[in-house]
Amino acid sequence: MKLLSILILLSLIQIKPNCQNGATLSLGKYSNKVCNPLMRMIHESFYPNDNFILKDNQMYEYFGCNSVQNGNWIIKHDTLILQCISHSYTIDSLNRLGFNGRFAECPKPLKFIIRTNCVEALFEKRCYFLAK
Repeated sequence: MKLLSILILLSLIQIKPNCQNGATLSLGKYSNKVCNPLMRMIHESFYPNDNFILKDNQMYEYFGCNSVQNGNWIIKHDTLILQCISHSYTIDSLNRLGFNGRFAECPKPLKFIIRTNCVEALFEKRCYFLAK
């Protein structure tokens, strides 16, 4: 019971380990880590390989949840914006037949705040750290 109380308290105060302010960005592969310890336990089981690669030609590849996105990336102030050009499933039958009648579409641009050693997703409390 104490452990549960501590986890709930940590989730409420939004602890963000090693994710500090600062607008620096490096090219390469970024892998997700949830900023909040409680949410990390929950999300890592759902998003084990959620990551993206920033390339030097302003293009990116985003891999997650059985789908792949490709597109352009730009920086506006302290925000990284991923603008999708193509989106497909990694399972061929889903590309042909769709998932519940829906086919892969590009989502709205994904936005991330640039931190000192990570980028933090604005659409959920998840940090993406540069892979070493």
